Amino acid sequence: MNKEFKGIMVVTILLTALITAGVMYWWNERTAETAPTVTPTTTPARVASLDVNIANENFANFSTAIDANGSVSSDTDKSTNITIWNNDTIDSASLYLTLYNTQTGEYGLPDALQIDEVAVKITYSNNFQTVTKYLFKDGKFNPISIGTLESDAYATIQITVSVEQSDDSTFVDGKTYNCEFYILQGSTSYDYVNWHFLT
Repeated sequence: MNKEFKGIMVVTILLTALITAGVMYWWNERTAETAPTVTPTTTPARVASLDVNIANENFANFSTAIDANGSVSSDTDKSTNITIWNNDTIDSASLYLTLYNTQTGEYGLPDALQIDEVAVKITYSNNFQTVTKYLFKDGKFNPISIGTLESDAYATIQITVSVEQSDDSTFVDGKTYNCEFYILQGSTSYDYVNWHFLT
């Protein structure tokens, strides 16, 4: 009788433990929190739609400054204007003018022109002063912040490309290089204008 009682007790304890575990599992499953689905409540602000124009695509015509041997006898500058219009209903994001598009990895100046004898600078008005900065000088690219552009406004920027006095074979005579100026807006958008460097 004693052994039989012990057997019943063991079976009872095991059944109680199994039932308790099952009830606890069922309860935990019922009350477990479901992770909420994340739904974005805001969308990224859109950038302004810009129109960009260059006054003369062939302004950088150095065919008379660069001789048949590819040398330059004296420093020579060529200039034109770029106009940026914001015809949108919103102000633009921060604008950068550059010869290297960081968003695409593209260069607006071909390898053959990425030399110390070529320089590119811009001149523009900023807070009642005229500012001149280099986009490209001594073989280095420098993106230039030109600020934001208000809705229904435009800005005109003077572009100057220079070739310095140089020895034979610095340039290849009689070539036309396709180039671009990029206007980056924030980190997601850009516009560009084409221009040509003629030797």
